[in-house]
Amino acid sequence: MSGAVGGAPPRPPPPSGRRFVPRENTAVPTLFTYTAYSASPVLLCGSWDAWASRTPMHRHHEVHTAHLSLLPGTYHYKYIDGGNWRHATDQATTLDDSGNLNNLITVEPAAVEFDLDHSSDSDSAAAGAPAASPPSGGRRPPAADGSGASPRASYDCAAPEAAVVEPPALPPHLRTPSLRSGTSTGCAKAPAGTRGDACGHVRLNHLFIAVPYDGVCCVGVVRRYQATKRVTSLVYLAEAEVNE
Repeated sequence: MSGAVGGAPPRPPPPSGRRFVPRENTAVPTLFTYTAYSASPVLLCGSWDAWASRTPMHRHHEVHTAHLSLLPGTYHYKYIDGGNWRHATDQATTLDDSGNLNNLITVEPAAVEFDLDHSSDSDSAAAGAPAASPPSGGRRPPAADGSGASPRASYDCAAPEAAVVEPPALPPHLRTPSLRSGTSTGCAKAPAGTRGDACGHVRLNHLFIAVPYDGVCCVGVVRRYQATKRVTSLVYLAEAEVNE
């Protein structure tokens, strides 16, 4: 049978992948739900602060809820409904030292994810070898003194500029002084870098209709020339022609 001779057996290779390490001293958000119907305000109290506080619960329809941040551990708790101590029948229960029936909850430690491929850096540092820096995306468990936390300077409120949109540019045919080009058609050759012919005028979406007075209705249309000149044409029509 083969085996290691003259020393300790070789160490197995370190595991690879990701691992979740519990943090014992970190408060965990915990949800409490009281589903028994009650028209009175419901309060929550428990052994996490020696039954000292009374936390009001939020009512939504027929369900009362409350959120607390609790350290990992096992706690007794009860509800105060209409001034009376109540326990939830749909939740775990237990008896205390005095024989009272309380609800019971166990808060598990929050898990912190880090890369196991670099979890053996501490062993290398202890042996005198320099520790390798974690790759991009890898995370190590924070130190007990908080030195492994991200610096505050690395956080900011900068907004991405991808959503910034420039205002639309002026259409090419409005930048061409076609009225001074000497053409008889009212359109000039498009300048370099543009598409199509540059028309001399553009009809705007401005329409004016006056209230008919004495059987006459006034309709106005605005045209724009060279982006700076505007001409308004007014047409007076008989009310009978407008109705037709």
